[in-house]
Amino acid sequence: MKVFAYADETEFNLNETNSSIVGSGIIITETKIDQSVIDDAINALKAEPQHDKNDLKTLSKGYFHASFDSAIAHWHLCQSINKSVNGYFKYSYHNQAYSKKSYTIEDLNKRTLELVISPLIDYRFEEVTLIVEGRKQFNQKQSELWIENLYRLLELTLYNLNSFVTYFPKINIQVADKTNPGLQVIDFILWSQNRTQNNDSRWLDKLKVVRSDNHRIQDSPTFGGSYYINKWIDFPLERLSYPFQQAIDTNHNDVLRAYLLMEQSILILNNNIENLPVTVEHFKDKLKETANNILKVGKSLTTELIEQIASIYLRIFDTLPIYAKVNEEDKDTWGVLLFSKQIAALIRKRGTIANSRTINHIARWKYTTDEKDYKDGLTPIQKFITTTIESLIEVNDD
Repeated sequence: MKVFAYADETEFNLNETNSSIVGSGIIITETKIDQSVIDDAINALKAEPQHDKNDLKTLSKGYFHASFDSAIAHWHLCQSINKSVNGYFKYSYHNQAYSKKSYTIEDLNKRTLELVISPLIDYRFEEVTLIVEGRKQFNQKQSELWIENLYRLLELTLYNLNSFVTYFPKINIQVADKTNPGLQVIDFILWSQNRTQNNDSRWLDKLKVVRSDNHRIQDSPTFGGSYYINKWIDFPLERLSYPFQQAIDTNHNDVLRAYLLMEQSILILNNNIENLPVTVEHFKDKLKETANNILKVGKSLTTELIEQIASIYLRIFDTLPIYAKVNEEDKDTWGVLLFSKQIAALIRKRGTIANSRTINHIARWKYTTDEKDYKDGLTPIQKFITTTIESLIEVNDD
């Protein structure tokens, strides 16, 4: 499933406490938000018998900005959204009055944005087009780096959240300006949500909200919520959890087998680099680079390369997925695979003794192992990975 997502940031004060709130919101839609949503509202505003100075500015610009538009402009845009937009809206706020640390506005913008885009990695989206408003410190190049940093942050969470199914979909991030129709829609919805924090829900009430929920922890700086606009959308959720936990009893060979699963997954995918399963096509360059590094160094693994191998393995584990051909009742195979995910997550968790020892153990083993013993250990793993990838490539061809 391919989706579009429009994200916006906000800042306002709570009237009762004068606390500063910084936040972000996102709307995820199955189809692109078309210019006609804005044109219909603009034309309806033009047809009004009278216009105040705010209306004249809105009509002159040709786009809406909720903070400066009149009530009648809000009404027409709201009606157009209700008529033409179906989406999932999520928002996150940070109340600086409860914050124990001091953050810049830019830091809080990024932190809350990371929270609201969590649905993009919770569901199995084939491709996401994410549109954000450009600003001085967040241009196209910086936004692309931000996506890569987001992926890295996700990797670092997986050691403690190993049982969480985590997708790394293709995210095409685009920086646009205020005239983008989707950004005008999210601007209005987020503005309406902001006003509810000051006990004014009249504009949110006028939106067709379905299945709302919110979360708030006492004295925590972060709070938020979500709801659907117009109708509930059935996003793809192929798997909420794994049928088994990883094996509890582990030994020297299990760690090495986990590493071999990572290594061989990358090498075999690289052998099919021009015909990758669609779910991991966006990792083509990283797979090729990592495979070339593995082949180039031979037996002399570096810490950096082991980390690189673990990183791409974590990204493809659920996204491919690596367990595509595993029977739900096959406890032993699930145990092996989930243990390999845990070891990959441990390798990415820097600064611990377990991390350092695991990396050193793998590097020493690879360097000292006899070539024949090494190849003998590969056979069942190569067969498993090859079968998995070939089955997914066949689905691609269909």
